[in-house]
Amino acid sequence: MIQFEFATASRIIFGTGSLASLETLVTEMGRRALVVMGSSGHRAAPVIEHLTFKSIGYSTFNVVGEPTTDLVREGTMLARREKCDFVI
Repeated sequence: MIQFEFATASRIIFGTGSLASLETLVTEMGRRALVVMGSSGHRAAPVIEHLTFKSIGYSTFNVVGEPTTDLVREGTMLARREKCDFVI
């Protein structure tokens, strides 16, 4: 049998209507989000609108395709610099 280890985020929320739970989740997770989005950002627009409407702070980070280790490191440094509490 092949042995392996798999690590993932401690909590993933996915699916239709997930945006509706964003306000509650933000109060549980912190006050500032790092919004990771694709090259165009159009799919993240409803999230950003919701965060703005609710006066929740955020920073954005664009990722095109599968992220490299260096890109993940760059996103991590941005999240720390911007004092982000969670990732969307």
